[in-house]
Amino acid sequence: MSDSSTKASLANCAFDQQQEKVLSAYLASCPVGKSGQVMTLTAIKGLMFAIANSPVNVPPDRWMTLALATKTPTFESVQQENDIRHILFNLLDKTRKTISGGFEVLPEECRAEDVYSSEFSRLQEWAMGYGQGSELLMDVWTQVLKHPRVQPMEESWSSCMLLLNVWSRADSLLEKAKKKDGPDVNKMLQAMPAVAREMAVMCHDIRGIWQKAIEKPATVRVTKIGRNDLCPCGSGKKHKKCCENK
Repeated sequence: MSDSSTKASLANCAFDQQQEKVLSAYLASCPVGKSGQVMTLTAIKGLMFAIANSPVNVPPDRWMTLALATKTPTFESVQQENDIRHILFNLLDKTRKTISGGFEVLPEECRAEDVYSSEFSRLQEWAMGYGQGSELLMDVWTQVLKHPRVQPMEESWSSCMLLLNVWSRADSLLEKAKKKDGPDVNKMLQAMPAVAREMAVMCHDIRGIWQKAIEKPATVRVTKIGRNDLCPCGSGKKHKKCCENK
């Protein structure tokens, strides 16, 4: 993936298995920095789900800093930097198209039936990435959820967010599940694809509401001018003797 034709194709094609391999290899090669370890590929997919569902556009440098755990990632060459950035953008684009197309939004490798499967560990990674993305956008969501047309969805939104986040810190949940009246973890796991899909649909509706709200022109206030008030044109005359009849 080092020639110019490959560079062009990365910018224009959909995220695929080859790009997934390139991104995975790069992430595995990254050293632990002061900001922490870069995300796994599965965690980045969770992050992208949060970003794609945002009610506002998120600057790329913000989510890239989360994904790569640093504002200044290290690359072997300019070509590699371009490749990785294109791949990340392609992954985000694929996530958005998956959501808008009504497809399953929870990655197949994360659909666990029980806590002993490899899919469960992947789900934990995905939830960790989603959680970090949600935290990044929390100030935005706090404001958006106050909108009168969005408020009726706040409870459902919060419930979905908690269920999607809970697996990144599953130890306490698993301990509760051991108790007699504890939660049925396997049932919760089976519901995850539906929960993720519900969140995607809800966020799509909320984004539409919010975008219309911020695009609405400001109300223009008209102040009535009395006939005996000074004319606003600055002539110093009373309005009735100046511009009232013009």
